[in-house]
Amino acid sequence: MTEEYIKSSKTIKDDGGVDITLHLTPLMYKSLQHICSDVNMFIVNFVFSRSENSIDEIYKKEIEKHITAGTITADMTKESLVLNAELPVYQMPIFDMSNNEL
Repeated sequence: MTEEYIKSSKTIKDDGGVDITLHLTPLMYKSLQHICSDVNMFIVNFVFSRSENSIDEIYKKEIEKHITAGTITADMTKESLVLNAELPVYQMPIFDMSNNEL
């Protein structure tokens, strides 16, 4: 079996949103058809549900941060707090290749 991988592309829009296009391999698509009747809706629902959970987590952290710092203001909204939250810094893991044998 030839190894194929999911491919994606993104286009960032002027409003800060993003259009994401996914290309699933035939094997991936068929496997998803076995667990749901509408693969597109399954993906949309997953992204929506996961982002809603993240929004709630970020909001809670931001509220706690502003309460602790005494910087909360009346004009802060859930949306503004999440959109203005600092993104975490992700680092690529460093793998120890010193014991690799060819």
